[in-house]
Amino acid sequence: QETEQDIQLNFDENTTETFTFSTNVGNAGSFTASVNSEDDSDSRSFLVNAIELFNITDATTNSPVVAGNNLSVTATVENEGSAQGEQQIELTEIDGPAVEDTAVVNLSSGGSSSVTLQFNTSGQAGVSGTVNVSSANDTLSESVSVVEDPANFSVNITDTNSPVDEGNALNVDVRVDNVGDLQATQEI
Repeated sequence: QETEQDIQLNFDENTTETFTFSTNVGNAGSFTASVNSEDDSDSRSFLVNAIELFNITDATTNSPVVAGNNLSVTATVENEGSAQGEQQIELTEIDGPAVEDTAVVNLSSGGSSSVTLQFNTSGQAGVSGTVNVSSANDTLSESVSVVEDPANFSVNITDTNSPVDEGNALNVDVRVDNVGDLQATQEI
């Protein structure tokens, strides 16, 4: 990569200039920088360090989740850097900055891993929003919702007219209770 600048100096004058060279992931290694004028030259070796670059490339959830159950997020983490590395992956609360769960992931360059993070949703019925899965380098957001406990019908036989003679109807008394939080109709 070549960079040039015109520099004008008066007799017995000097200046300090900065030349910038861009590097990209995959450019790790030892290099030599050379500076040349019409009258002189200088060179120096420099090092570009390899880095890990953990990106969150995909995430799925079990949303909607019933309040009181765990909200789970499974994310794919890929190391798109040129060095092996270890990073903490974090899951935030719904629409908040608080970290609810973490996992440490160790990946070689080009490696990927699936990680499942979760937290309990007690007291969050009716809440919808966004959770974030983050590495040191990337964040992926997912929309989630927490619903009330659905209708849950329990049935209990309370009485019958048993025994009955053949040809007569058998009557069964049943108590039906909705022990859930929502109104519903079910076939019994």
